[in-house]
Amino acid sequence: MKNIQRVIRQIWLPMLALFAGAGISALSPGNFWMGWFSAGVLLFVCVFFLQAAWRWAGSEKMVAWMVVLAFILRLGLGVGLSQALPVFGYDEEVPNAGYIFYDAYHRDRQAWQLAQSGESLRSAFGETYSMDQYGGLMATSAAIYRLLSPDAMRPLLMIILTAFAGSVGLPFLWKALLERWGRRVAVPAAWIFGLYPEAILLGASQMREPFLLGFSSIAFWAVASLVSGRKGIGCVTVLAASLGLMMLFSWRAALPIAGMLAIWYWVEKQSQNRSWRVVGWAVLALGGITATLLAWGWLRDAAAWDALLTEQNSGMIQRQLEQLPVFLHLPFLTGYGLLQPVLPAAVIETALPIHKLISVFKSAGWYLLVPVLIYVCFAIFRAQPAKDRSILLWTLGISMLWVVISSLRAGGDQWDNPRYRTMFLVWLSLLAGWGWNWARSRRDPWLGRWYLVMGIFLTFFTQWYLSRYYPVGGKLPFFTMVAISAGVIFLFLVGCLIRDRKGRARKISE
Repeated sequence: MKNIQRVIRQIWLPMLALFAGAGISALSPGNFWMGWFSAGVLLFVCVFFLQAAWRWAGSEKMVAWMVVLAFILRLGLGVGLSQALPVFGYDEEVPNAGYIFYDAYHRDRQAWQLAQSGESLRSAFGETYSMDQYGGLMATSAAIYRLLSPDAMRPLLMIILTAFAGSVGLPFLWKALLERWGRRVAVPAAWIFGLYPEAILLGASQMREPFLLGFSSIAFWAVASLVSGRKGIGCVTVLAASLGLMMLFSWRAALPIAGMLAIWYWVEKQSQNRSWRVVGWAVLALGGITATLLAWGWLRDAAAWDALLTEQNSGMIQRQLEQLPVFLHLPFLTGYGLLQPVLPAAVIETALPIHKLISVFKSAGWYLLVPVLIYVCFAIFRAQPAKDRSILLWTLGISMLWVVISSLRAGGDQWDNPRYRTMFLVWLSLLAGWGWNWARSRRDPWLGRWYLVMGIFLTFFTQWYLSRYYPVGGKLPFFTMVAISAGVIFLFLVGCLIRDRKGRARKISE
């Protein structure tokens, strides 16, 4: 009896994957049996590796729920939107084909062309196929189509793979955080990583970011393992393979992620061995100068171009920029990008319900995460021991720099901006998990206060957006509204500080 139960526990998930493959095949073009074979094989392999990663990470039931939910949400949303967008979405080329992202639609079409052409998959890395400037994702898509779906283009096969890529890193992140920070940080950080809305939406699309998130999580575990003193070629091999594969999907994303991993290793090591400090500073300085020289021209030109597109595509942005001197245009657009996607706009602006739901879903995740990150900016200086404070400060500084660069690079775009910053979700999740645990364990009221600050901000912005469409409370000029909301937030924070000071004085007197 026990042997039967053990066999059932081993095979029920793979068997479920095969049945799910039948459903996906029924929703895909081409021969049903060929589609069932393709989707079934791919789902079976993905579920097998997810299960293996979970067992390797410790086989905890809660982690199983994390992985299962992360995978099902991505796959389910991807399949659901592929069927719903052609019916309920805008009558445009991309949603009519069942795609969320413009890039995913056109890259997938070119991948199918490559798969059918008989050319080598190395062609994806050349100039013939322009929709993937790096080539890795197109080569992967073309390989899937050529090997598993030669008779028809089945976009849902790639969604199976991106859902897997966006979920498989979770056990690695969990294991790394558990060993370094303990359960109290690992639990919220892993949940944030698995359930962050932008990551779910990207995992439900034929995009490269899920692969970057998966590889960066695995690479993070490898570096954390090396720091903890694990010897052997295994961790180094895993790290090199993860970074190498990441380079194929986007070397411009792989370089800053590799830089973050190098800094993480150096800061952790120099806290253990002071002789690492001089060598580390020299390597970091050289790497920083090299990266700046390589990327500055591209970043400057791309930021200027994206800023111009944002200005041209938004009448509201044009009106606000007309009130500012030219040298403040780029800072304003960068600040606007930090707010993207703007939650009040997502809720209020007119759009078809399905597109409104997508925008609200994306926005809500970022606006729930931001207060925790702001809280961390202040709480981090009280972190103990000192080595924790050091690594957290570096992580916070580099992560926030990347968020700003993402906003600068995307020029306030509500699609590119969020997905660029999501590439650092490993470290944003770590910071948020640490901040959440710090506030709870010390019953610190400041986390709740930062959420109230966000509520004040959203209240003012919501009224301002409402006044553009309806006569609600009068229509204030944009910068007047910003000044008033900033004043209210300032008074609220001053009141909190005065209250805390009186509370400390009362405790001393008692």
